[in-house]
Amino acid sequence: MPEGTLAAVLGGAVTLDAALGKRPAGTIAVLPGSPQANGDLQLLKPFRTVLSDARADADGGLSQMAGAAHNLIVVLRAEPASIKAAYACIKQLNHLYACRRFHLVINAAAGDAAANAVLGNLARTASQYLGVEASPAGSLPNDPLVERSTALGRCVVEAFPAAPATAALRRIATGIASWPMSADLRSTLSAPMAPTATALA
Repeated sequence: MPEGTLAAVLGGAVTLDAALGKRPAGTIAVLPGSPQANGDLQLLKPFRTVLSDARADADGGLSQMAGAAHNLIVVLRAEPASIKAAYACIKQLNHLYACRRFHLVINAAAGDAAANAVLGNLARTASQYLGVEASPAGSLPNDPLVERSTALGRCVVEAFPAAPATAALRRIATGIASWPMSADLRSTLSAPMAPTATALA
């Protein structure tokens, strides 16, 4: 379990190692964060990939970490309202930050075929009407162990290593590790951070 927060690390109140606490080598590290977390992103350099919740604020602005990202993932469900929100998210990030590349992930998918159909349709629509590239990056199954791990206050990968959702997350993570470190976002930071941030819709 983490013993500190992302804000505490970036603010210099605690070291990264101390915040992460004891954990097996090579495992996924999860730190509680917030859009207000701000500070020296170079402190996260020991990690090849940093995945950050890039939820926009009320004015559509991104956090410091999201603004320094090399890749953006839009996570959605295979439901009309969520698909519409995901398209609006892509449109807004394209308009405000000139983002032109996105990766798409379906959460709580009923099956691979249905998820792939939704991802393909959204990718084509975004390309046709916005002129952006939206690439399917995978899907997460509707796994009851995700809800169970949330109730336990733990990440499903840590709580249930053999869960279907854990296997899907590992497949997506393997793909993320091979993505190019392209900086679509025009960050005002002088030093880039590790590769990935997420935009949730």
